[in-house]
Amino acid sequence: MADPTVPTLNIDSLGPSAQAGLCVQRHANHGNTAAHDHVFHEIVYIEAGSVEHETAAGRQRLRPGDVIVLRPYVWHAYHDARRLTLINCLFDGRLIRRFDDLLRAVPGSFDLYRRRERRPRSEAPIVLHCRPAQRAALLRRLDAIMAEREAGEPGWELAATTGLLDVLLIVARLWGRVWSPPQVELPARTEQALFDTVIYLEDHYTELVDLEYLARRVKLSRWHLSRSFSRRMGMGVIEYIHRLRIEEACRRLRLGNEPIGRIAMELGYGEIAYFTRRFRSLMGQSPRQYRADRRGQAPHAMVEY
Repeated sequence: MADPTVPTLNIDSLGPSAQAGLCVQRHANHGNTAAHDHVFHEIVYIEAGSVEHETAAGRQRLRPGDVIVLRPYVWHAYHDARRLTLINCLFDGRLIRRFDDLLRAVPGSFDLYRRRERRPRSEAPIVLHCRPAQRAALLRRLDAIMAEREAGEPGWELAATTGLLDVLLIVARLWGRVWSPPQVELPARTEQALFDTVIYLEDHYTELVDLEYLARRVKLSRWHLSRSFSRRMGMGVIEYIHRLRIEEACRRLRLGNEPIGRIAMELGYGEIAYFTRRFRSLMGQSPRQYRADRRGQAPHAMVEY
């Protein structure tokens, strides 16, 4: 099995100044691919052929109609590809936030697209399967996004983004059929408070966050917010903040040449040694090693807008 702590191939790039990105590409006769992860989200649709899919959970043969959902920093690899045609839908996670209120109506969509795992290197991608009608619907949306990008007519960005919402909805419905609600059942008001807290943290993770202030924002006691957040998200608020910071550090280490000390400071770490310890605990290597391992590797270009 490939080493999950140091993926051997980096195929991602949003560009150092990207605010959001979306790219959909069809790859005919796709070959084998070494173990790799991404800084963005990826949905893969297997259109034809077959391939041995390796993940932290082992190997599985994928065939037409299978859909892979990859969260950031979850690795996978392809082996023994046989006449494989697949469609990659790559998108910056910040695009999902435009659809929060719409997607929340689909059971399990928050866990599918927004949840973060404590140890992403140990997690496997989600693999789903489309029935014929679902395949046709998903393929139409993916083809429409590619057609909009190729035509480049005024407003194509909006049309492509709308198409992404359709793709996310179709995949979320597939997931909803196999998804099991979390064992921790919380009142609807508490769930809403946690959702609002996650949104706030995603906007303010570089700042010094006060738990008392967070609790007042969502009208819960500090104890109730802290306990509910840990039970629902699998990690505490402070650990979640560090997770967001390290994710952004990975993005900047991969895509730019900024000094590591500057990255640490701008993400809220006053000491580079503390930043390095936090980074190593999540990524399994130092920031310097992480950057060196991913230099000189061909990126996928993302459409920026």
